[in-house]
Amino acid sequence: MKLFHRLRYPILVILLFCAYLLFPHLRKAVQVDNSLTGWFIEGDPALESYHRFLDNFGNDEIVLVLFEPKDNVLAEQNLKAISEFAIACENHPDVAQVFSAHNALIPNLNNGFIQGQPLLKTNSNSEDIAQQLERYPFIKEQFFNADLSATKFIIYLKNSPDFGLKRKAILNDLYAYADAYLSDERSYFGGVGVIFEALNELSEKEFSRFLLVGYGLMFLVLLLIYRNIRYVILALATILFASYFTLGIYGAMGHQLNLLSTLIPAIIILLCVMDVMHILNEYQSSTRPNATLEDKLSALKNVWWPCLFTSLTTMAGFISLSLSPVKILVSFGIYTALGIALGLFFSFLFALLLLAPAKKTRLKSLISKKQLLTLLRISEKNPQKLLYGFLALSLIAVLGLLQIKVDTDSLAYLPQGHWVQKDNTNIERLVGPYMPLEYLISVKEGEKTNSPALLKAMQNFDEELSQKPYIGAINGLHDIYRAAFVERYKDDWRRGFEKPGIIKKVTEFSEMLSPALFRNFTSPDYQLARINIAGEIVTAGQLGEIMDSIQQIGNRNFAGLATVEASGYQSLYAGIVNYVTESQVKSFSLAVVLIFILLYFFLGDFKLAVLSLVPNFFPIITMLGCMGFLGINLDTATASIASIVLSFSIDDTMHFAYQYRRLRKKGRSAVHARRATISHVGKAIILSSAVLFAGYFLMLFGELKTVLYFGILTSISILAALVSQLFLFPILLSKFDK
Repeated sequence: MKLFHRLRYPILVILLFCAYLLFPHLRKAVQVDNSLTGWFIEGDPALESYHRFLDNFGNDEIVLVLFEPKDNVLAEQNLKAISEFAIACENHPDVAQVFSAHNALIPNLNNGFIQGQPLLKTNSNSEDIAQQLERYPFIKEQFFNADLSATKFIIYLKNSPDFGLKRKAILNDLYAYADAYLSDERSYFGGVGVIFEALNELSEKEFSRFLLVGYGLMFLVLLLIYRNIRYVILALATILFASYFTLGIYGAMGHQLNLLSTLIPAIIILLCVMDVMHILNEYQSSTRPNATLEDKLSALKNVWWPCLFTSLTTMAGFISLSLSPVKILVSFGIYTALGIALGLFFSFLFALLLLAPAKKTRLKSLISKKQLLTLLRISEKNPQKLLYGFLALSLIAVLGLLQIKVDTDSLAYLPQGHWVQKDNTNIERLVGPYMPLEYLISVKEGEKTNSPALLKAMQNFDEELSQKPYIGAINGLHDIYRAAFVERYKDDWRRGFEKPGIIKKVTEFSEMLSPALFRNFTSPDYQLARINIAGEIVTAGQLGEIMDSIQQIGNRNFAGLATVEASGYQSLYAGIVNYVTESQVKSFSLAVVLIFILLYFFLGDFKLAVLSLVPNFFPIITMLGCMGFLGINLDTATASIASIVLSFSIDDTMHFAYQYRRLRKKGRSAVHARRATISHVGKAIILSSAVLFAGYFLMLFGELKTVLYFGILTSISILAALVSQLFLFPILLSKFDK
């Protein structure tokens, strides 16, 4: 500690220089990206399928726009608006292609030859267009709703390495085009990218708001508790520097904030406050008003070891997430552990800078030793009743725990009445289910995607799926051929699937007249086809069940001809449920093992290590029980909540156990050791819990559901952990360490 004190100013200068170098990376880190691909580790089969899809068919982020004018959609002014909006989108540098009524071609097969003419000809009137659409239901289905009250724009965005960073600007441009050419109130946007960008925007907003407000509230509470500006600066400087350096390094390693990593600063705040308050508690308790520098350094040295081991156990809890199969959980665990280590380092650095040169001020404590001993006597006089109470509460919590559902509902994360939810409702009202489910059809040796057998299998697959209530429009290569067959054979259009010569001519002329549309459904070598199935926006668990059903139908219809494989964003989304469950079980189990090993190493007593671990399950069970009773799912936002709760709960336990163990080694009786320990560390435990509860309770006013849920669950856990530390842990010590 003396060496650290001598080097404190050179270290501070070096750190300020490093902070300057990290600033550009910090700016990159705080650009939120909630892309689902971040959840999957390279080599994962789901991600491999997704990359295969991108390689063959480009970006699967489709933006669906519906325009529902107040008057006839085929009126002249609306047709003009449709063309202007489509052309503006086509000219955008990051748009790959736009399919709409503007560039729709009417197929015409005469004597085996296809001819095409634009649907929206310059001299067309609404009656002519309506007649054409009734004659060609395939075109109507593609670009209009059933009663011709709205028209569709299907916008394919270009795939690029930095697409996640560009998505916001691209969508803002598309929104601006809609404002300029369509009615803002009568145009509706839907798609995966639209939902995730809305989540990104709210994540950034909530991240900034609650960091600022949380810091401000903690500043006020600390000032009220200590009434000393140095103490407040110590806490805030520790939090600020630990957060800054963690996020700077996070950005330097190529990461961006997401729904999960936005919690890293919140966790850093939580644990830094606990470290600082234990430092201040030791400083106040162990030094005299006229204490020398040696006395102050000795006090800091005394609290260093318990702070070090509490940080190590907490870091172990988060490092346990490295077992997860989910990429962002792995990085979340690693960088949270880094933030905790930096928080420990900065808390002592600023303690040396701010406490060592200052005169100690005598403060009237908000919590007296007498009050702390009164709390302890409650557990000493009523151990049996309190144990039964804890057991009853735990059993009730277990009932709630059993009601927890493992599922993710991204749309529900948005606040009620958000414009994205309203647009989704309007789109489903007009065209039914629309969220694309992508399937890849890989043909077996000797087959091609445009062979008669494959086209018939696609048609049969389409017809069987169309009977399902949760399925909307289905688009694939077979639709292009079916449209031509209907024109040639009318009601007997199925004959076309038996005519290889006709199929060959449809192929040739489709490639010539509409190459973009044709290549949207098959690879150039005809070995891979794509079928786009419109489905409802549902939770990840429900989507998984739907996709299992589709897979069974696909396997049956393509047996012996091709393999059917779910791909695209939606298949990744459906896979999250299994990953969340696996991550929670693996990471929490490893966290318990690592924390117990560190407790045993730190305390040197197996029985005390077990007794120290047991009370920390109470806040976890309580929190999980509340999740079940409140209907909060175990999902992408709450995947690591048990590890987080265990991490901060064990912090106060270790300070209590460390002080208790020291006194027992000095020969004090168990009763005296418990009373002296609660008198020494009880104040820090209660005050740190009060500060943290005040900060996290604010999150209940968040708009984003992930922030709201984290605030609720953390606040509940802080209260449960406090009760456990003050009553359950002393009872266990009195029962098993006499």
